[in-house]
Amino acid sequence: MRFPARASATAAALVLCCGAGGLAAGSYETIPLQPQKPQRIAGRKDQAIQGWRVTAAAQGDGDKDEHLLRIDRCENLVLLACEIGPGRKALRVANSRNVKILNCWIHDAPGAPGVVFENCEDVLVQGCRIERVETGVYALTSKTVKVVGNYVEDVLGPMPRGQLSQFDKVSGPGTCVIGNYGINFAGQSRPEDMISIYMSQGTPESPILIEENYLVGDPVRGSTGKSQSGSGIMLGDAGGAHLRARKNTLVNSGQVGIGVCGGSDIVVEENAIYGWPCDVANVGIYTWNQSQKPGADIRIRKNVVVWFKGNGTRSSFWDGKGFDDVTIEDNQWDALEHFERSFPQPPSFEPLPPRPHDIQGKVVLPWKVTERELADEMAARDKWELTMKAARKVLGRGTANDADFAKKRQSELQTVLQGIVLILQQHPETRSARYARALAEELALALPKIEPRKPSGNDASNGKGRSNAASSASPASARRIRPEALARWDARLQERVREELAAQRAPKFTLASLKETVEIRTLDGKGQMRIVSPSLDLPFAWSRLTPADRKDLALALVRKDEPADHALAAFFLLLLGDEERAAKHLVAAGSAADEVRNEFE
Repeated sequence: MRFPARASATAAALVLCCGAGGLAAGSYETIPLQPQKPQRIAGRKDQAIQGWRVTAAAQGDGDKDEHLLRIDRCENLVLLACEIGPGRKALRVANSRNVKILNCWIHDAPGAPGVVFENCEDVLVQGCRIERVETGVYALTSKTVKVVGNYVEDVLGPMPRGQLSQFDKVSGPGTCVIGNYGINFAGQSRPEDMISIYMSQGTPESPILIEENYLVGDPVRGSTGKSQSGSGIMLGDAGGAHLRARKNTLVNSGQVGIGVCGGSDIVVEENAIYGWPCDVANVGIYTWNQSQKPGADIRIRKNVVVWFKGNGTRSSFWDGKGFDDVTIEDNQWDALEHFERSFPQPPSFEPLPPRPHDIQGKVVLPWKVTERELADEMAARDKWELTMKAARKVLGRGTANDADFAKKRQSELQTVLQGIVLILQQHPETRSARYARALAEELALALPKIEPRKPSGNDASNGKGRSNAASSASPASARRIRPEALARWDARLQERVREELAAQRAPKFTLASLKETVEIRTLDGKGQMRIVSPSLDLPFAWSRLTPADRKDLALALVRKDEPADHALAAFFLLLLGDEERAAKHLVAAGSAADEVRNEFE
């Protein structure tokens, strides 16, 4: 998702959602941005820079290492409400002290982290919006680094980058990562650990704080398809000491929620950690000293965790050993019911910083907002949260071996899909509508695949493979069919759809899962469709069409004087046991009727 320099629809919500209590509408101001060439700022002291827009006019613009803005040997410098990007690399601060990066928009600079600190002391990044960079904030061999209240979206990596924030050999009192909001969308990001603390340490009196951060994978797909080694928070990587991770919220944040893989005097407490099944899912919290250095005094306490592996089993905690003196106490493991009662909400409305810097009662921003956009986004967000709450019950419960699961899930899915349709009808231009379209696709893929079932010994059969209760039969209980025949006729149905699309006609049929008439606008060679109705526009996999869907589609494609169309309709009617309607189409099918009849045993 790309945000232009002009107003972003979702940015409007900042005026209500910043800080612990939120800002009153109007308690912000935007300022005109002054275009600036990429440049190096060196040797300055006691200076503030406000309202710059630094972009690269051509690939390679920037200093010699391609940073749009480089700050070197500066002291008491403030960078406020600036836009940095697009370009190759964004912002680098080196050999400096007391530098503050406040309320800036740093974006589309994939060649390096959004903000790099190297050999710096007493530096702060607060209230910034950072998007589509290697890592949000990377600090190397620095002291007293603070990353507070930023919004970081779609970090690009690759490993060893791919974090909201990474500390590499950082030390000193007052160091912290507090109140940030990180999110990584499927297909647009390549995250590793969302917060990484590598060879870093605080002091016994002032440990490094990783506190009150909200870290989430894709709002719909979680961490599916992402790193098999990435985590939400990784502590003690290659050693370290005096670290505290507390009161963080992690939702599908990686293959692991929080990991302690080395170091001493590390506390993980009062975190809420939730992960539903995906292909990389491993464990909610683990302790396992992998640093090849002595480690001790690890405390895991008062956390609330539920974490599902890819196979649906719960895996909230694992102790891999290697530490001396590990304390595990007062945790709630496998606490699915806790999250169903009260799911933790994001600290602000994306893509907005949860804690922008306040200057004399005002928040100064490098992007514009409107009250109308604000109202639409907030209304859509309320509906989205209710819809996603229902969807989590579908994604977090049941197994394929549960005989009643499919039936129960169909009912729950209907509730979810009704919420999706409402969002798309009433708020089509919001970010929640984007989420809703993705959720519709994901839940369609999660639908139980309905295959023609074989008649059981309890079926009332007349000895010829036909049921005496044809009118109420489930798929294939009326007629037994060879699997290769079903595949053959299904391929014919797809070709018939493509024929209509080539003629610029969009086939219409009733999609059972939505209880709505939809048009097929596209169908590719891999069976991926785009379906459209007055209320929605979403991708849908052909493989998730039920036999009833295929029957309705075949009937919709019938041309009066085309025997092949009648044969196609007759086949799917017989598949569902509707012999009366099938007979009429068999008559119109002519010589093709025998081919249809011969497909059934």
